Amino acid sequence: MGIIAKALKPVIEVAETYAGSPLSALISFPALPGLYQEDIADAASYIGLAKLGPWLEASHPHEDVAAYAGNGLGLCKDNHNEEKCREEGRNLTSRHTLLVEHTESALLLHRNILRESIETSYLDLDLATSYDLGSGSEPDELDIQDLVLGFLYHQYYYPTPHPPDSITVMMTGSPESLSDGKARRVTKRVIEALGAKAIMLEENPTFKAARGAAELAWRALKFSEGVKS
Repeated sequence: MGIIAKALKPVIEVAETYAGSPLSALISFPALPGLYQEDIADAASYIGLAKLGPWLEASHPHEDVAAYAGNGLGLCKDNHNEEKCREEGRNLTSRHTLLVEHTESALLLHRNILRESIETSYLDLDLATSYDLGSGSEPDELDIQDLVLGFLYHQYYYPTPHPPDSITVMMTGSPESLSDGKARRVTKRVIEALGAKAIMLEENPTFKAARGAAELAWRALKFSEGVKS
């Protein structure tokens, strides 16, 4: 928690110069082994970052949930009434999702099934992370393929084949790491080889999670305003 709080503090100080204090915000964070939603919540509380409310949208989201919202998925149309939003959310389409985050230092895969853009904070996450396949190491496309294929095969073909009709792929990371197209090509090729359609979401990969977190924060504030009125 201390390391997370130390990393967040300078960002919060800059934000407070523009917005004042106390400050409320949502923090999207990558799905890494040993990093839990409660760690982020504790770090935010430690540095004085106030919670946006009791709403589900006010929970600090994993990056896949934030990117899902940032792509306009899993969001109710009635963003003033929490009860109506929950009812609408139950009728949204559930999607098999794969977050692919490629940076200079690592390649991260996070598989999920998402309906609403809401953080569920499951302890058991379907993850694959390689610090050898960051773009800074100039990985070979076949090495990336080995990671993606092994991960998705275990998810959808072991012990028996059960691939979905489609997998929604959310590309995130640094533009420099994604610019060669390796991660995108490999992911699409592997998914199609496994018998599913790859729905690729790759516009503005650097900002999608931040945009989604901002959207969820705004909705939490709207719910609070609805209660007050």
